[in-house]
Amino acid sequence: MDDVVTRLRAVEEDALARLDAAGAAAEIEALEREVLGNASTVAEARRGLRGLSDEDRRRVGRDINEIAGRLAERIAAGGPR
Repeated sequence: MDDVVTRLRAVEEDALARLDAAGAAAEIEALEREVLGNASTVAEARRGLRGLSDEDRRRVGRDINEIAGRLAERIAAGGPR
């Protein structure tokens, strides 16, 4: 499951770069749906927690929530830092 966290970190890095470059509210909304929506990598990772041991589920779930939280904060702030 560490590969999932690594992949999510790459998604986070890409999303933050795209957010910095976003010029319109519609771009930010589309990015939010893409990275945090029901069909996103974050949602897929959360669904994958079901098959993990309790210990791994806690560890990986915490990492997923931290990444999703940082993305949600930046998106809610509306763009570049």
